[in-house]
Amino acid sequence: MSFKLPEDRTLIIPLLGAPGIKLSHTTLRENLTDWSIQLKTIRLLMEMFQPDGIFPFMDLTVEAETLGLEINFPEYGNPYVTGDSIETEEDLEAIKNRYKGLSGRMPLFIKVAEKLAKDYSDFSIIKGAYAIGPFTLAGQMMGISKLCMNVILNSGLVHKLIEFTTYVIKDYVKALLDAGAETAAILEPSAVMLSPDQFEKF
Repeated sequence: MSFKLPEDRTLIIPLLGAPGIKLSHTTLRENLTDWSIQLKTIRLLMEMFQPDGIFPFMDLTVEAETLGLEINFPEYGNPYVTGDSIETEEDLEAIKNRYKGLSGRMPLFIKVAEKLAKDYSDFSIIKGAYAIGPFTLAGQMMGISKLCMNVILNSGLVHKLIEFTTYVIKDYVKALLDAGAETAAILEPSAVMLSPDQFEKF
């Protein structure tokens, strides 16, 4: 059943995910590293809250990890990138050559999106997925302070970096949609560092 927009009320799609670990008696790390545990938690959230849409857990390190960046993985806190690796075009080329497509934990989240699409195929709810935005991923790769400086000082390198991060994200989003997600939310928190003109350029 495809989603039908209700005419009599506003959609409610809360940020469910991490709070659900209390329902499933699991840790955040377990949910972000095991698709079956994450699916169990999401099902419990669906039963309790009955939202108008459901997404896999939000994790802003999946794409960075796929590219070989080091990730710190607390048991109960959100994972985060601990080091950046882009200083020059040569550094960027090295990461491009290492990229092997959908890998790391990407298949885990693709599996969750696929299972949600099947589990709730008879429900009129939005089945979605998350992906990081290209500027935010570039910030993880270069370091957000350096990226913001290079927007001004080395815009050519920044453009090449964002072209690559966009390519990686497109790969991932296509796989999520092919798995059954009906929409993808692109999370771009680092873009708040840009002026309106810079936002248009980058």
